[in-house]
Amino acid sequence: MMLTVTAGRQGQEWFDIEVPDESTGLQLKAILGLKLYGEAPKNHVQYILEAKQPEGLWFVVQEQQRLMEAGLREGAFVRVQRAFSTTAESVPAYGRRLLFQDEKGQVSE
Repeated sequence: MMLTVTAGRQGQEWFDIEVPDESTGLQLKAILGLKLYGEAPKNHVQYILEAKQPEGLWFVVQEQQRLMEAGLREGAFVRVQRAFSTTAESVPAYGRRLLFQDEKGQVSE
């Protein structure tokens, strides 16, 4: 299966990768961790694997799931978010917010 990996802060960097259909989320995270960050996932670093079809929304791919079972198809987009945590729970980041932003969305001075 050919997947497009989006990377970089704005998701504007990308490359294609071919993986076997029977690969799991854990296997893909290990491959992408090495390629993007130079290291496989470790105990103190979480990698959150997300995917989407060109017309869909991002969703989290669980480590135990096979990629096909998770809903990935040829041409899907994937991204890995690196998170440092002391817990085993992974939480996807849905967006960004400025540090000094009030509720109305304006930057305070």
